[in-house]
Amino acid sequence: MDIPVVDSQGLPWIPMISSLHDKKRLHEACLSMVRSRMEQITGSLDEAREASLAETKSSAGDKYETGREMMRIQSDMRALQLYEAQDLLQRLERIDVSQEHSAVRVGSVVWTTGGLYFVAQSIGQIPLDGFEYQTISLASPMGKALKGLSAGQFAEFREQKLEILSVI
Repeated sequence: MDIPVVDSQGLPWIPMISSLHDKKRLHEACLSMVRSRMEQITGSLDEAREASLAETKSSAGDKYETGREMMRIQSDMRALQLYEAQDLLQRLERIDVSQEHSAVRVGSVVWTTGGLYFVAQSIGQIPLDGFEYQTISLASPMGKALKGLSAGQFAEFREQKLEILSVI
């Protein structure tokens, strides 16, 4: 994603979050995404339970047993996904977004010449006010490259030099 560094008049242009209120909105968008994921998984688990209760044994016993086993495997997989989503939600809820940061750390919003990042947990792209923020953790390769850096410094990532334009 190419983000202009200056506006049409050559003045610095910062398209990102400009206040703690906006940072909190970004954090809430992340929480909302994970909660939505949890609702989908829960709905899928409920459907699987209903389907297994509706399954009746036929004269083809092996086919019945195979079908039940497949449903059990899918239910176990969904239960694991739900557990992981709950864990992710708890980790996100612990992130403090009530303070501005001068250097990149958990809870920072970072604008670089390579994109916009929210340092929290890796959950993908979060759209907010017409921009896409990539959520990353400090343990991710990009998180490691940005950790501790401030505006005006450079990060090396995949043989690219990225300037940190702003940290909030």
